[in-house]
Amino acid sequence: MTHERTGTRPATAGPEANSATKPKGSRVKSGGPVGGETRSVSAARHKVSPATAGPEANSATKPKGPRVKSGGPVGGVVPLGTTTVRHKVSVKASAFRETAKSSIFLSGGNHWDERWVIQQALIPGESIPIQSQRRPGGAAANMCRALIADGHDCTFASVYGQDTPPLTGPYVRQICGENTPRYTSIEDKSGKVLYGLADMELYERGMTADWYRSLIPVAKDADVVVIDCNGPDGVLAHVGWFDFMVGLAVSPAKVCRLRPILDRLQILFCNAAEVKALGADLAKVAQAVVTQGPKGAHLLHWGTCIATFPAPNWTPPSGNGLGDRLAGLTLSRVLAGSPLDQALPDALEALPC
Repeated sequence: MTHERTGTRPATAGPEANSATKPKGSRVKSGGPVGGETRSVSAARHKVSPATAGPEANSATKPKGPRVKSGGPVGGVVPLGTTTVRHKVSVKASAFRETAKSSIFLSGGNHWDERWVIQQALIPGESIPIQSQRRPGGAAANMCRALIADGHDCTFASVYGQDTPPLTGPYVRQICGENTPRYTSIEDKSGKVLYGLADMELYERGMTADWYRSLIPVAKDADVVVIDCNGPDGVLAHVGWFDFMVGLAVSPAKVCRLRPILDRLQILFCNAAEVKALGADLAKVAQAVVTQGPKGAHLLHWGTCIATFPAPNWTPPSGNGLGDRLAGLTLSRVLAGSPLDQALPDALEALPC
């Protein structure tokens, strides 16, 4: 696959893809999808010893097929005001969809979300009725589930504690004596998040610089590497350089942890509050998708908005985790050959499905 770029900054260099074939084997297991159903999905393709062990470099090879290289959206022309980015792809988008799915490596949050929907106004010092729901959460894990549902081959890495996390696999490492992280959202009846309570201390201790470095031999063979910012401050500088990197923000408080790798990202997924937290640093990112809740989403190029797309006409049961799913649906369409300015509105329309 070849690319021709005009009117943009040079793409960052990254390790070369390994063209060998990997053996079938490991699976990423979804331990708690919405509705209580448990299923296994073919995802991680690397065989290692126990899940608690660190990832090892795999010398096996993967099937030949179309490969996405760095440089942002593929398969078309994205309007950028007075300039354009043009990409020539040797395989037609339709042929790509029919013949191959991409291999995607994701690392980050993998916890349980507790959703508390209040049934009346909060009154200090008094108990009030609520409806509660437990479901899988974590930005990277949510995006992983959306990509798996679209048929992509995903390898997932995270840490967890004593209780089983939503996704398991050979690179989901257990840290004994700790609780698996949890996020509790307090919402009104419309699904608007009033308060978010995050118990994420395990990520601070488990996602160390050494942990990120240990994943490089696994991640380097993927077509796309997705990183969320649940790791502690300063460690993301150790994730390495890859052909096609995607950043996933998780909160205004943590998005600044992506600063060491902003100039390595082809796409950043975030919301308006996280954009405000990044400030002028957003101009370091080639392309950013900024969600605006019911107002839809903006597409940014080097920090400048070039397009706005409306949200679908529907009322989601909860806004929590919706942006992660949108990120997965958008990336899936980019990898199928759509330019980003077409992939994003298509993904927005697919959200209610």
